[in-house]
Amino acid sequence: KDVGGMWCSNMELNPNRNTAQDCHIACCYNPECMVWQQDAPNNTCVHGGKNTVCSGKRSPWTGGQRTASTPFQRDYTFKEVAYDASAWPVVSAPHDFIINQTFVNSTDNHHGYLPRNVSWYRKEFTLPEDFQGQTVYIFFDGVFHFTEIYVNGEHAMDHRCGYTQFTLRLDNITSVQYGPGAKNVISMRVDASYGSGHWYEGGGLYRQVRLVSVPQSHFVHGGVFVNPQSDGTYLKVSVEAENLQEGKSAQEEVTAVLYDDATGSVLAKNTTLLSLPLSGTATATFMLLPSPAMQLWSVRNPKTYRVLVSMAGDAVNVTTAARTVDWKQKLYLNNEEMQLRGFSHHNSFAGVGVAMPTRLALFRAQSQKALGGNFWRMSHNPYNNDLYEVLTHVGLMSWDENRDYGYEYKNEMADMVKYHRNHPTIMVWSFCNEFECNKWLSNDTHVAFRKAAKLYDPERAVAANMDSGSGPIAQGPTLSLDMVGFSHAGNNSFISYHQANPSTPLILSECCSCTTDREHNRGLSPDSCQDSQNSPGLLPYVSGSIGVWTLMDYFGESQHWPAVSCTFGQFDVAGFPKAYAWWYRNNWLAMVNQSSPSRPLVSGDTTVVRILNLLGDAYSPTTSFDCVASTSHAELIVDGASKGKIQVTDGTATWQVSTGGVKNATLLGWENGSVVGKHTVLMAGSVTEMELVIDVPSKATGTGEKLYLDGLDLAMVRVQLVDGSGRVAVGDARNVTFSVTGPAKVTGVGSGQTTNQQHNQGKTILTYGGLARVFVQPTVDCTSPEREMAASIDSLSGPVTYAATCPTEPIVLTAHCDGLSPASLTIPSSADFKDSPMEVAKASPDVDYSYITDIQA
Repeated sequence: KDVGGMWCSNMELNPNRNTAQDCHIACCYNPECMVWQQDAPNNTCVHGGKNTVCSGKRSPWTGGQRTASTPFQRDYTFKEVAYDASAWPVVSAPHDFIINQTFVNSTDNHHGYLPRNVSWYRKEFTLPEDFQGQTVYIFFDGVFHFTEIYVNGEHAMDHRCGYTQFTLRLDNITSVQYGPGAKNVISMRVDASYGSGHWYEGGGLYRQVRLVSVPQSHFVHGGVFVNPQSDGTYLKVSVEAENLQEGKSAQEEVTAVLYDDATGSVLAKNTTLLSLPLSGTATATFMLLPSPAMQLWSVRNPKTYRVLVSMAGDAVNVTTAARTVDWKQKLYLNNEEMQLRGFSHHNSFAGVGVAMPTRLALFRAQSQKALGGNFWRMSHNPYNNDLYEVLTHVGLMSWDENRDYGYEYKNEMADMVKYHRNHPTIMVWSFCNEFECNKWLSNDTHVAFRKAAKLYDPERAVAANMDSGSGPIAQGPTLSLDMVGFSHAGNNSFISYHQANPSTPLILSECCSCTTDREHNRGLSPDSCQDSQNSPGLLPYVSGSIGVWTLMDYFGESQHWPAVSCTFGQFDVAGFPKAYAWWYRNNWLAMVNQSSPSRPLVSGDTTVVRILNLLGDAYSPTTSFDCVASTSHAELIVDGASKGKIQVTDGTATWQVSTGGVKNATLLGWENGSVVGKHTVLMAGSVTEMELVIDVPSKATGTGEKLYLDGLDLAMVRVQLVDGSGRVAVGDARNVTFSVTGPAKVTGVGSGQTTNQQHNQGKTILTYGGLARVFVQPTVDCTSPEREMAASIDSLSGPVTYAATCPTEPIVLTAHCDGLSPASLTIPSSADFKDSPMEVAKASPDVDYSYITDIQA
């Protein structure tokens, strides 16, 4: 019944629901929820159970109540084996089914004006004969949002969290068949019509999916833990295995071998016996003692190793490292005090939505290092497995954050820790974000969350990103935390809290929502948003500022129509750097001592001398030239005339000189009487041609040199409109259409303009600031070791072809634009494993990142 406008007792906050629809549907999917109410003006969602009583008046709340939970509908036509889905589009996972929709003004701006919906997936497959008698399951790294799965028309399982891994066991489903010609059908109803966040979350099979076959005695999913907390002389290995053999127990030998990840040499080996009870599980813990001792992993030396743990035909490979983490008042990594500098992230990007390929994750990680960031904050949810491994290889620390916060979600916290605990990059687990950390009725939630985290990882610290005004002193989880994170807090909040709690480690876990655009609002704000809001991280008892909002723009939180993406990032949603990126590159990298243990590995000349203004008739004149420089003094020359050499203060320099009518300006960086850096901006002429530049994979971004032919990799190409002198025409906007020949396809486009509403996965894009982006993906898998088996299992010819040998035809991308000659380039490709994204990440801890200076705009 309708309980809108009524007062309901015994209601608890369910704060991750941004709209009434989110609040309502989340309640429907929870059998314990009997009442939902939403305070629309304040985006407050509350849920109640069977003891909730509604009476009286409460405005302006909307809501509903039921007397009993209703069984889910299961009689869908789409799940039936005989259903004809031949007219459905054929897609490959990872896949975001929302990103290519049409933007609609009537939908939620927090979701970037892209309508949420329910979609179905179906797949016909054949299981090999030799899988029979094995334990067979499908691994899902993440499906958004509520997922119902049917196998051969039968309901198999549900999963409600859009950000955690899960598995679907197949061998215990009686209708599953094996052998040639034995068809099986999996059908998935994915309800992304409601969300758990106030940003674009996408929908569907947006992370990797794998089919796995193991013996009846095997390691449970997430059951192998190689603890990276070590001084290099030992590694602690914990295993959990299960026995699914009918009618008998088992005693299995478990072996762990430690390898040097670079050389392949064996450093240690140990074996233990594990007694597995009938239809039960068993655990064991034992040590590896490497000789020689392991090098310690750090920001400056991200040395990795590999542990192969095997048992009875099952084997798990774990990328690991040795490092000691000690949260005192500061973070001490390997007994060295660290000054933490980092960015928050949301997981969407032009052209791909939330289906983020590994190569793109590597680009984002290298981009953060290029600005001096050493710490990656997952906000506000766990990410896909590959990202954590990328961060480990390139030397970035991280904060892993749970999404749904409430007692009923404690298992989601446990899942995050269990499935991510092997990653050395992770320094801390976070329960929740800002106002979502508050609960009304009891403290059971934070106690349960701490217990869940410590069960699977007793050594890492637990924290939360708390609202500075209410979190640490109100209903938040403070009593269960090892350290306290503040969101958008000023110095006084830290000073007061430290005085009352002098032994509690503190961190500025989110700050600095400073907005800028690649073409407009480029100058530093008068109060230097970046400088003032990061300042609490410099207090002597604060570990640093790890959550600048954000490294890159993302879809959603766009404030107003027609904007569909935000403007918080230092890079736009297409990966082009914006003016504020230079503030961080200057203050967090160039001005940091090169021997500092906190400085990420960035090679080459990192001296910063940069004019932030743009010149041209397309821009309204500004009253000043805003510049950043890492030198002691700087000199501005405008149209050949010097405007004076001045001292640089806190990395910035400003001249009160109008940009109106200026045709060229040059900034000189002076140090010890010599010019050590120079930057020139020019007023561009008329566009004469297009240029295509491969930004990913590219040495200039530390992302490799060749596209890997696995059917999953991604190339990111820049198109730029230039004048006769090769200068980017930053004020020009033209539609560019792309085509490709060879074993690849155009999968998406973008420009970084917040108001661009062209289809993300189309082939045409309007340039912004003279630039645009196109994404190209291989259509052949000629590299995966199991591709022959995959071809026999996959009964449908999809977007990716499994090939025994790789095609020799080159991948050629061509751009077309009215009034200009077409531009083409060949994208280098490879079947060599060393060119795969993760192998490139291993080989690229030190990045040159000349990309940021190559971008003229």
